[in-house]
Amino acid sequence: MPPAPPAPGDDWVTRATGAQAKTPVMPQGPYVAPTPTRSELDTLGDSARHAMQQVNSALSSGDTGQKKVIAGLLGIVLGSLGVHKFYLGMTTPGLIMLGVNVGVWILALVLGLITLGFGLVVTVPLAALVSSAVALLGLVEGIIYLTKSDADFDRDYVMGKKPWL
Repeated sequence: MPPAPPAPGDDWVTRATGAQAKTPVMPQGPYVAPTPTRSELDTLGDSARHAMQQVNSALSSGDTGQKKVIAGLLGIVLGSLGVHKFYLGMTTPGLIMLGVNVGVWILALVLGLITLGFGLVVTVPLAALVSSAVALLGLVEGIIYLTKSDADFDRDYVMGKKPWL
């Protein structure tokens, strides 16, 4: 059945908006947003958010001890390569340690090749000294990681991303 034809004087704007299309009303005063009412679903969402925050804090606190031990051991064993920095998510200090350690050895070998082996007498001990200093830094950082409490370690190195010592 086709729709009835519109009555004279009746148009689609009037039907869609009611009679207000012919007599618009200008709002008076500043706009006041309606206050949303909290439904039961909102309170369920709040309790779910609160529960998730508790779970996350419990997981992160239990995880901190394990992360501290792993980072400390990596600092002691592979500290000269900056592996403990990468493990903690600090890529810039890790790249600095790795670059200094590997770069000094590459530089020593290149200088040794350029001087036909005579430069190795000077460059290898200097490279060993620089590499040992970076390894000592990693060792000290690993010991510091292991001796800190879980809360201090989490605050300084996991959340705070403290880059050095």
